[in-house]
Amino acid sequence: LALACLVVPMFASYFFDDMFSSLSELFKNPECLELGWDMADYGFYSSGYSFLCIWGGLIVCGALLDRFGVRLVGSIFVGMMVLGAGLVTFAISAGFAPETSLTVAYVGCMLFGLGSEIAGVSVTRSIAKWFKGRNMALAMGLQLAIARFGTATAILVAPMIVTQKAAGEIYTLSETNRPALIGLAVLAAGAILWAVFVAMDARFDRQTGLTDKVETAEEDKFRFSDIWKVLSNPRFLMIAILCV
Repeated sequence: LALACLVVPMFASYFFDDMFSSLSELFKNPECLELGWDMADYGFYSSGYSFLCIWGGLIVCGALLDRFGVRLVGSIFVGMMVLGAGLVTFAISAGFAPETSLTVAYVGCMLFGLGSEIAGVSVTRSIAKWFKGRNMALAMGLQLAIARFGTATAILVAPMIVTQKAAGEIYTLSETNRPALIGLAVLAAGAILWAVFVAMDARFDRQTGLTDKVETAEEDKFRFSDIWKVLSNPRFLMIAILCV
């Protein structure tokens, strides 16, 4: 039950992030879109996901997560994820001018991106708390597999709900925003399940005497010199280069 409560928000996050992936061809003909975005606009919107993450957001929020615990910080960023998705949905549904809708959607995508990434860290840490030994690896593998299924679902479902039209026909806002509306609904369900998990986790701590915060020994506390130790670690460099 705990794992189910944790994977649904991640499934929803991946779905919302990739909802336009298989519809990007539409942006090649902005004159046929009531939304009015072209490919450059879509690229700009998509880049918003990583903006806050790149400029230190993940590091700062990761430190907050260690200091104040998963239940508080995780809930804030799951809420930010839903808020950002709601802002994107509003931007592409309200009938704004293309420039205005793009600006509002970009801000929403920034909030959604940071919320989504920190929610992912919160989920991973929660799994490490609730599952031990080989069960931990299985739980993490299932979480990632189901999250990736959100991407696959978005790619498969989006063309079904935004059906292709003949050349020259206009795609209305009520048609192009359908993937966002579905994604927002799934995110809302994920937020509710996260709240269920928070209640379960609090009860778990009361029963076991554990704490939601990490108690760190003096020699293990974060120092800026640790950044260089990580960046000069050959194993870290090999993994990073492999990812690139």
